[in-house]
Amino acid sequence: MNNYEEEIIDPAEVELLPETAAVLSYWDSLLQGRQAPAWEDFDFLALPLNLIPWCAVVDVDYDPRDYQYRFFGSARVRVQRTDYTGRRVSTVTPAYLSKKVAGDYDEIVTTFAPKFFRTTRRSAVNPARKLQYHFLRLPFSDDGTRVDHILSFGYFEEGQIKEMHEFFDHEV
Repeated sequence: MNNYEEEIIDPAEVELLPETAAVLSYWDSLLQGRQAPAWEDFDFLALPLNLIPWCAVVDVDYDPRDYQYRFFGSARVRVQRTDYTGRRVSTVTPAYLSKKVAGDYDEIVTTFAPKFFRTTRRSAVNPARKLQYHFLRLPFSDDGTRVDHILSFGYFEEGQIKEMHEFFDHEV
């Protein structure tokens, strides 16, 4: 089932929400002339504290390619109703979402660049109904030659969380 359209955009070309811009700005400050900062340079406490729960971090495995959640913020848990910390992206449900998220991470690994993902999901029950959401995904590299970790940030207001739950509850 593929009831979504996705735009993959250079975050520099998007007018970001202030919360998303703050995360990107911090990541940019860590670059120091590199293509991606090292994970050891990242400090969650350097972000505004209210943004940390909206973050998720995956470790990248290469043989075979897979992703495992190192951190899954409490606000992400509220949105997805599951804490994926310590679990592989392949365990995300429903399965089509797992494939979409893995594809997003593949894009970051392949391009070795930050990306803004704008997704429009069409309802399988009512195709006229749509839901739009977005995530900023940022690469980190331990050795400067490959992506080893990816930070994802998606921020939702309380009303948006309720709308997402209502939307996806009717899709099952």
